[in-house]
Amino acid sequence: MLKKHNLVGSGSFSMRHICLEKFIANQYDN
Repeated sequence: MLKKHNLVGSGSFSMRHICLEKFIANQYDN
């Protein structure tokens, strides 16, 4: 969760979005 905040702080919104999509994909995978 701290990593997410770091990405937001650095302004890497696209990176954050990719991470979020991966997280959601993993949730559906299980």
